[in-house]
Amino acid sequence: NSLERQRAELQQIIDLEQANIKNAADNISVAIERELRPNAERLTSLEAERQKLGAERENLQLVSSQNADARAELDKVEANIVILGQESDNLVQKMKDTRQKFDILEQGDAICPVCKQSLGDEGQSHLRSEYEKEGRESRRQHTENKAEQEKTKSQRQLLTDALLNMESAFDVRTRNLESASGRLNVEIENSKRAAGELAVQLPKLNEFRAGLASKDFCHKERQKLAELNTETRSLNFDPTRREQVQAERSDKGQSISNLEIRVNQGLLELQRDSDNFERNLKDARTAKSNLGPAREELSALQNRVDSEDYAQKTRVRAAELEAVIAELGYDAEEHASVDALASRLGEYAEMHRSLTDASERLPSEQALLSGASIELSELSDELSSAQSKQSDIETALLALPSSKSALKSAHSTLSGLESTLDDHRVRIGVLETQLQRCVEVEGIVKGLEKHRTSMVNERGLYSELVLAFGKNGIQALIIEDAIPQLEADANELLAKLTDNRMTLRLELKEGRRVRGTDALSEELDLSISDELGTRGYETFSGGETFRINFALRIALSRLLARRSGAPLRILFIDEGFGSQDATGQERLTEAIQSIQDDFEKIIVITHIDHVKEAFPVRIEVTKTELGSTFEIV
Repeated sequence: NSLERQRAELQQIIDLEQANIKNAADNISVAIERELRPNAERLTSLEAERQKLGAERENLQLVSSQNADARAELDKVEANIVILGQESDNLVQKMKDTRQKFDILEQGDAICPVCKQSLGDEGQSHLRSEYEKEGRESRRQHTENKAEQEKTKSQRQLLTDALLNMESAFDVRTRNLESASGRLNVEIENSKRAAGELAVQLPKLNEFRAGLASKDFCHKERQKLAELNTETRSLNFDPTRREQVQAERSDKGQSISNLEIRVNQGLLELQRDSDNFERNLKDARTAKSNLGPAREELSALQNRVDSEDYAQKTRVRAAELEAVIAELGYDAEEHASVDALASRLGEYAEMHRSLTDASERLPSEQALLSGASIELSELSDELSSAQSKQSDIETALLALPSSKSALKSAHSTLSGLESTLDDHRVRIGVLETQLQRCVEVEGIVKGLEKHRTSMVNERGLYSELVLAFGKNGIQALIIEDAIPQLEADANELLAKLTDNRMTLRLELKEGRRVRGTDALSEELDLSISDELGTRGYETFSGGETFRINFALRIALSRLLARRSGAPLRILFIDEGFGSQDATGQERLTEAIQSIQDDFEKIIVITHIDHVKEAFPVRIEVTKTELGSTFEIV
C-alpha cells in the first residue's frame, strides 16, 4: 500500500509538470499566432508605408518651394506697389511745381529761369504752352500710375489669398504627415520588437514541444518511479490478487451490515412476542377471576409461568435480543422518564399551535389596522382642507366690495401699463436694430482683430527669419559647427609643414554692435602657437604665414567638399615656394603629396627647379622670341 501511494504521488508530480509545460507551450503558441507573428509580418507593409510618407515629404518640400516662390512673387508685388506709390507722389509734387510755375507766369513780368531776364509775350506764351504740356503729361502719367497701382493691389490681394490657402494646406499636410510618421514609427518599433520576441519565443516553443514529445522532464521523479516499479515487481506484487482481497473485504462489510439489519428485525419480533405474552397473561388473569374451571388451567399456566416453561424458542430469541440490548446500553428508567416528559409537554403543543395560528393571522390584522389608520388620516386632511377653504371663502365674501374698487383701479393702472408697454416695445425694436448693427460691427472688428493678429504673428515670423538668416543666425551656427573640423584639418596639415612646431586656433568672439539692434556681431579670431608662445597672425614671417594660409585653404577646401557632397576636382598652387627655406620647401612638397588623394589633379606653378623635380608629371613653359611654348615632361 505504501509503494502504491508513493507511485501515485510521483505520477501526480509528473502529470502536473507535463500539464505546466503544455500550458506554457500553449500560451507561447497563442501569443505567437495572435500577436507576435502578425505584428512581425506587418513590418514589410509598414516599411512600404514609410516609403509612401517619404514620397509625401518630398512632395511637401516641393510645395514648400512653391510657397517660397509665391512669397517671393508677393514680395516683388509689394516692392512694385511701393515704387508706384513713390512715383505717384513724385508726379503729384511735379504737378504742384508746374502749377506754381504757371501761376507765377500768369502774374505778369515773368522772369526767365535761365537768364533771369524779363520775358516778353512770346516767351510767356511759349512757357505757358510748355507748362501746360508738362502738366497734361504729368496728369496722364499719374492716372496711369494710379490704375497700375490698383491693378497691382488687386494682384497682391489675389496672391495673398492664394498664399494663405497654400500655406494653410501645407500646414495641415505637414501636421498630418508628422502625426502619421510618429504613429508609423511606433508601429514599426512594435513590429521590430515583436520580430525579436518571435525569434526568442519560437525556439522556446520548439524546446517545450520536443520535451513533451521525448518526455524530457521530471528526471528524478521518473527515475524514482522506475525504481518503485522495479521494487514492486521484485515483491511479486499481483494487482489482480489485490483487487480480489479488496472485493472480499467489501463482501465482509456487506455481511456485517446485513447482520445488523437482522439484529434489528429480531428486536422488533421480540417486542411483538412480548406484547402478545402480556396480552395472554392478562386474558389468563381475567379468566381466573371469572371462570372457576379455568383455575386449574390458570394454576398450571401459573406454574409454567413460574417455572418459565413456555415460549422456549421465544425465550431463547429474547435472551439473544436482551444480550443485544445490553450491548446497546438500553436503560428502561430513562425510557420511562422520556415518556413522562412527553406526557407533560403535551399541553404545550396545543399552546404552540394556538400561538402559530395567532402569528399567521397577525400580518393581515396589522395590514387592516394600517389601512384604517391611513384612511382616517386622509379623511382628517380633507376635513382640514375643507374648513380652510370655507374660511377663505368667508373672508373673500367680506372683502368683496373693497375688491371691486381695487379691480377698477387695477384696470386703470393696466391701461397705463399697456400704453407704457407699447412705448417700450417700440424702443426695444429700435434697440434691437442697433444691437444687430453692433453685432455686425463686432464681427467686422473681430475679423480685423484676427487679421491684425495674423499680421502681427507674420511680422514676428519675419523678424525671426531676419534674425535667423542674418549674420548672427544660421550662418553663425553653420560657421560655429564647422570651426572645430576646419581647425582640426588645418592643424593636421600645419603640423606636417612645420614638423609639429606650430598649431593654430580658431575662436568666435564678440565684435561690434550690429547697426539698428542691440545684438553684437561675431568675429573669427585666429591665433597661432609655436615654441615661442601664442601670437597673432601678423607677427609671423612671410614663409610662416604662407604655410598657415596653405593649411587653412586646404582645410577649407575639404570642408566645402564635405558640405557639398562632391569632391573638389582640381587644386591650383601658384608660387609660394620662394618664401620658404629648403626645409620649408621640402615640408610643403610633402604636404602637397599627402593630400593628393583628395583631388583628381593638383597643379603647382613654380620657378624652383628642385621643387619641379618632386612631381612626376610636369608642364614646362619656355618663353621665346616668338612666344611661349610648353612641353609635358
